[in-house]
Formats: sequence, structure tokens, C-alpha cells
Amino acid sequence: MGSTGKAALVDAALGLYRERGRHDATLRAIGRDMEQVELYIRWDGERCCWQAVGKAGEVRKESLRSAILDAIRELDELGEITGTTNIARHLNRQKSNVSHELADLLQAGKVVKGPKVGCVVPYFLVHTDPPI
Repeated sequence: MGSTGKAALVDAALGLYRERGRHDATLRAIGRDMEQVELYIRWDGERCCWQAVGKAGEVRKESLRSAILDAIRELDELGEITGTTNIARHLNRQKSNVSHELADLLQAGKVVKGPKVGCVVPYFLVHTDPPI
């Protein structure tokens, strides 16, 4: 059956996905008698082995959230408006992903919305007061 016949012979398959030169990767496992698993792992040079950091989706989400918080801080220090578009541009991410995570951060009480500046709604870190 060609390549599909080869895959049908295994009970489980593991795949390690990483970008060249990076020390982090995603390990995906799928099998007949197991649920699909996707782990975020990092190379430990001292022990010469991969270490599990957590579930890939959760780690990515936390990484994006912390990047958004850092971007708000950096843009605020530069005197730029901390709206969704500027944050997405600063992080080189899609605006829709940033917007979704900002809504979660707002609900979690990590950021607050400031008064509109033109047609842009700026976001501020909770421990900082929005300018009046």
C-alpha cells in the first residue's frame, strides 16, 4: 500500500519537531491504545537529555501571554499606544491571536483597558495607572 501501509504497522508513533538551532521542541505521540499527546520539551545540556516542560498548547499560550505583557511594558516605556494592533506588530504576531489573549488577560485581571485614544483602546498592566 505504499507509505500508508508502513504507518499501519506501528502501534504508536513519536515525532520530534524543532526549528534548526533551537533548544526547544515539540514531541508528538499518537497510537492505537493511547490518546494523542503533544509535549513541549527543552534540551538540557548538562544532563544531555530532553526535559518535559509541559503540554505544548499550555506552554505556548503562557509564552504568548508573557510576551504580550512584556510588549505592553515596552511600548508604554517608548510612549507608544498599547493597542491591539501595536502589540501585534511589536510581537510580529497575528492581531486576532493577540486580541484573544488580551481578552483572557483582561478577564484574569492582569491588564485593564484605558480610555479610547482616537479609535484605539489601549491596554495597561494592572500595577500601572493609565494616564489621565
